[in-house]
Amino acid sequence: MRPRLLERLAEGLRRGHKLILISAPAGFGKTTLLGEWVHHLSEGGRQRDEVAWLSLDEDDNDAARFFVHLVAALETVQGGVCPRTSALLQSLQPPSPKAILTLLINDLAILTFDMVLILDDYHVIEQAAIHAALTFLLDHLPPLLHVVIASRTDPPLPLARLRARNQLAELRAADLRFTSQEAAMFLNQTMGLQLSTQAIETLEARTEGWIAGLQLAALSMRGKTAERVADFIAAFGGSHRHVIDYLAEEVLAQQSDETRVFLCQTAILNRLTAPLCNAVTGRADSQAILERLEQTNLFLVSLDEERKWYRYHRLFADFLRSRQDDVQLPELHRRAAEWHQRNGMPAEAIHHLLEAADFEAAADLIEQVTRATLMRSEVVTFLNWVEALPHCVIHARPILRAYNAWALMLTGHSLDEIEAHLRVEDEDSDHLPAEALVLRAFIAAFQGRARLAGQLSCQVVEQMPEGDLFLQSLLALNTSISSTLNGDLQAGRLALDRVVQMSQATGNVMMTVMALCSLGEVTAMQGHLREALEFYRQAQEWSVDGQGQLLPIAGMILIDKGELAREWNDLETAARYACEGIDLIKKWGEIGAMDGYIALARIRQAQGNTLAADKAIEAAKQIALRFDAVKVDDIYVAAHQARLWVAQGKLDLAWNWAKARGIESAKGVAQQDEAGADLIPYLHDLEQLTLARVMLGRGELGQVIELLESLLPRAEQQDATRSLIEIHMLKALALQAQGHAPQANAVLEHALSLAEPEGFVRLFVDEGEPMRPLILDFRLWIEKQSRGQDHKLITYVDRLLAAFTQLAAMPQSKTSHPQSAMVEPLSEREIQVLQLIAAGLSNSEIAARLVVASSTIKTHINNIYSKLGVSRRMQAVARAKELGLLS
Repeated sequence: MRPRLLERLAEGLRRGHKLILISAPAGFGKTTLLGEWVHHLSEGGRQRDEVAWLSLDEDDNDAARFFVHLVAALETVQGGVCPRTSALLQSLQPPSPKAILTLLINDLAILTFDMVLILDDYHVIEQAAIHAALTFLLDHLPPLLHVVIASRTDPPLPLARLRARNQLAELRAADLRFTSQEAAMFLNQTMGLQLSTQAIETLEARTEGWIAGLQLAALSMRGKTAERVADFIAAFGGSHRHVIDYLAEEVLAQQSDETRVFLCQTAILNRLTAPLCNAVTGRADSQAILERLEQTNLFLVSLDEERKWYRYHRLFADFLRSRQDDVQLPELHRRAAEWHQRNGMPAEAIHHLLEAADFEAAADLIEQVTRATLMRSEVVTFLNWVEALPHCVIHARPILRAYNAWALMLTGHSLDEIEAHLRVEDEDSDHLPAEALVLRAFIAAFQGRARLAGQLSCQVVEQMPEGDLFLQSLLALNTSISSTLNGDLQAGRLALDRVVQMSQATGNVMMTVMALCSLGEVTAMQGHLREALEFYRQAQEWSVDGQGQLLPIAGMILIDKGELAREWNDLETAARYACEGIDLIKKWGEIGAMDGYIALARIRQAQGNTLAADKAIEAAKQIALRFDAVKVDDIYVAAHQARLWVAQGKLDLAWNWAKARGIESAKGVAQQDEAGADLIPYLHDLEQLTLARVMLGRGELGQVIELLESLLPRAEQQDATRSLIEIHMLKALALQAQGHAPQANAVLEHALSLAEPEGFVRLFVDEGEPMRPLILDFRLWIEKQSRGQDHKLITYVDRLLAAFTQLAAMPQSKTSHPQSAMVEPLSEREIQVLQLIAAGLSNSEIAARLVVASSTIKTHINNIYSKLGVSRRMQAVARAKELGLLS
């Protein structure tokens, strides 16, 4: 027992700290201390079942798998404290991490007793998504829940913030080191040695209180004469790695042959239990051996209170594995795989089959559990399995290839790599199972092969088993993507309605928000801006946690709402939504920020800030280049870049874009690849409307009108009202430039009549100075037509003219706030750091002033450099003064 440390832990509970962190290198007794503390809590009146203990290992780096194990640990407390979360994890539709966390927090918010959640060996976790999820949990921690983390390294959590708010209790290596008194008690009482005070002090000094070193030393000294013990202590030293190697050999050499064989055979296991050890070793007495190993402190760590599951100290296990018989290893792994499979642990079974190089058996089992694994969103786990298989094994399994291609797409791999897993010579798609067809259709949709995607989807419908919700939800999502890209907006809406219904029924927050936002975007394309806003409002109701805080996926909603605010000419609100949306969506996935940067570029251009507009569109371009899962991104961003150039009067650059795309004439077609990706109607129309603006600027008026008239039929057929407004508006500009004022006014009236009910503003104002005299002439024209009577468009036209007046009064390349000159504004903390930099303080001095780590200051400074577009301190100060951020 270590009373001083137990008191520190108890104090953390009494003070209601959100997090108790035990951070120290391997062998400092973190797990042992926590075990003593749990026992101490029980003796002090707290029930053992008020502690949920989760021992982590490398396999828990899959976020979905981590949540399954976390909830399972919590469910052991008093018969289960999070039943709704546990039920959600069993649903067919894989829930998002934020959906799990939101429900989990709500489950735990009604606790009537204090509960401790222990996460042991947290240093094995490397996935950023898990760190983000734990940060979210800590930010919204129920009052009666306390989190305890034991880790070899500081976890990437907001420790500085928690420390500043007095919400963090910490035990570090300096705290955990044995004092001379504790070392004496451990060596002489616990380990049964009779060492002198001087000998104990020597060992304590040599090990610096490192518990594992003392334990290894004690094991090596057992049974030695006093003279040999003295010699051992005198020679004891060196680096930890060499000490461990030496002492482990000394310890192992003193064990019986039977024990040495058992240790080496069972070292292949990440977790040990007697029946599993019996299966691997062929013995019948593994429970007795495990108990004996635990009693003799032979690096065996208990993982539960019943002493059924154990693991070896990782350093000791590594040493044992270095001494294994390579010839015997495959058979040991096969035995372990058979036991895990019989006992319903397929993931562990697959691990051992792969270690045994029994790839056919591993592939068979992977195919059996693939769908269940992916429905739990354990994409990383699945990809790791498949990557371990030889190519020939994967090649012979079409369904496995299809699922692998889908997983690669979700993780941002290139289309060439994805397609390589689907392409097989002489393969007849008519005879592929529905599972492969729906994934092929999904890939085809994102390749821009909308017609092929539709054909494959029809085949899926014919072959889909009745009641297969997994395939149904994927098919509905795929249909919506294909239909929208193919220009069939109504079919896209119907498919998205089905996605919303299925995702809401299964509580899938992520899919619900994405589908509702997509519905809003399609609805806006149909010209129904207020209905689109209602979809975003519904999505926002699904995207908040128990305390009403927005989840990262809500960034998508804010970006879309920002687009509406921009269209309605509320530029300040639009900019705020776009910036907040970009910050939020990056926590979900960087690819989601691409649309946000395009929206921000249009907002900054509307505000007259061309520098910030250029920076925003460049940020979108870089994201599209990095994420090569879909080629349509690059085409989409390039079209918006060209439109921005036109607005800035950079017609040469816009014309170069048109020539590069092969669309420099009204009859031009985009360059095509073999997949025909550039023939997507949605992208085709976007490019053609951009080309019309380029031609208008170049004075090619006849070609503009010809081009626009070619776009009308599909826009009218699909009820694409926003495109219809653009087409008529641009045609009116061309007619006006040709001197055909009456025809121009008639065409413009059509555009304004479509736009007025929903209040479109920027669609007209963004065309710049040529549009204003056209609208002025139109106002005079309708006044004459109405002969003194009120015309329904008079008020709307005056609104547009007022927006032009506002634009003319706006200083170019400047806005009302200095931070608006930046693509992303500096945070309040970053401004503080910037002020201290300007005052001449070093990184360490700034860290001390703000009571944070120096690494945190470095992160802030890197962010400041990125946002200001500089690379040095003095450049940052100069740029900040230029923007008015510093006096």
